[in-house]
Amino acid sequence: MEPDKDNGKKILIVDDDENHVRLLQKRLKSAGYKTYEACDGIDGLKQAVHRRPDLIIADVLLPRMNGFQLVEQLKSSPETNTIPIIMMSAVYVTEEDMARGFELGAETYVSKADLALRKPLQEEALLDAAASLLRREEPEEVSTPARILVVDDEPDTLRLVTKRLQPEGYEIDVARDGKEALDKAFSTPVDLVLLDIRLPKMEGLSVLSQIKERHPGIAVVMMTAYGSEQVAMEALKRGADDYLVKPLDEDEPLPSVRKNLEKVRRRKQVDEVAGRLRRASSPDLEEKERLIDELRQSSITLMDQYDRLLAAEAQNHAYAERLEQMVEERTQDLERRTQELEAMHSVLSAATRSLDLVEVLDITLAEVGDLLSARATAAFLVDHDSERLRLMAQHEFSPEFLRWVSSIPGGEGVFADVISQGKGTIVDDLSQDANLASLLDLDPQSSSLVVFPMKSPTQVVGIIIGACPREKKIDYNGWRLLNSIGEEIGVVVENIRLY
Repeated sequence: MEPDKDNGKKILIVDDDENHVRLLQKRLKSAGYKTYEACDGIDGLKQAVHRRPDLIIADVLLPRMNGFQLVEQLKSSPETNTIPIIMMSAVYVTEEDMARGFELGAETYVSKADLALRKPLQEEALLDAAASLLRREEPEEVSTPARILVVDDEPDTLRLVTKRLQPEGYEIDVARDGKEALDKAFSTPVDLVLLDIRLPKMEGLSVLSQIKERHPGIAVVMMTAYGSEQVAMEALKRGADDYLVKPLDEDEPLPSVRKNLEKVRRRKQVDEVAGRLRRASSPDLEEKERLIDELRQSSITLMDQYDRLLAAEAQNHAYAERLEQMVEERTQDLERRTQELEAMHSVLSAATRSLDLVEVLDITLAEVGDLLSARATAAFLVDHDSERLRLMAQHEFSPEFLRWVSSIPGGEGVFADVISQGKGTIVDDLSQDANLASLLDLDPQSSSLVVFPMKSPTQVVGIIIGACPREKKIDYNGWRLLNSIGEEIGVVVENIRLY
């Protein structure tokens, strides 16, 4: 149905094909519409914001920004998201592409090929679609309420779901076993099935398979008990659209029902438009067949080019992200190295200017704590006569833990290993070390322990301990730094003993 002449409605045509734009303008102007044109997606977006048209007709294949991207931008902006959009496409647009356009917010599709061939059916379809989308003053047709079949053998679940969904305007029917569910699904129109996996007479998965085989357009949402998510995953593989975990609360079914009914509506929309395009594109003349074939091949080529461009764009984006990540990693590495140099400088300065061992160890523990992000640190000297450890300085360790370390023989456990081997170590899980398990009770915030030696040129003179709140990883350079600190402090200890 054509609108009245000079109706004041504005239509924006977004297409880079000048001949096709002129053809559309002629037909739309003759039907009483005022038209504007844009030659690419970016220009179309700008004009949509500037001119505020009542309707937009956009080609799928556009320079700079394709039709799908344009629809997505328009529908995500508060300034343009209410403008209806008709997408134009090559003859053999796939149903997946149509579904994508509808998902983004397009209202319908028309075939460019049949418009170019002056096919009356498709021309009328375009004008009817435009008139329908622009007829805002007429009341909308009352739609038939969606019909939902709830299948469960638990009366409480049937009552809860019915109580929640009926006030939303849905027609609810129930079935209490698998056989009854199939009888009702196959005998009366159903839009969505809420289907329990555990059912009498027939398992829910078998019911699902038979429904999807005969009526693939029906949405099926599985209901499964807590702990049966693996079965739900199998249901999704067999074609289920969603699943809910029981027991359900009062509000739980509604969001899934709404979402999946919307999917059903869009599937029907795709099927309807696909059928119309197929019927409207039936070849009648040799010339038409030739032109349609050329357009199809051109469409395939152009879509391939777009796919390659999008892939290249994604690759460039991934490379840029990787480059940014590498720069961030290098920056963090430089910051860490700077911190290590500053720590070493601080320890060396303390070692050279003071003969007060406790002062030197206090400074050292502060720097080691920062390097390790440790919540507590301590320094012990080895008493080789008694084979015990003597506390010299500490930050934040509990007194009980310090007394325990001082009381154990130096020849036992992880501390003895560090002393005898002259190498640092990390205890990742304190609960796995019999000698350190008590630290969890005395200091529950500690998760791992770093221990490294203080060494003079002739022997190990002590150890430094750092307690970290989480598992600690130290690379080769980190151990080199800790060993260097331990050697510097070991020399200080020997010098103080001599003097």
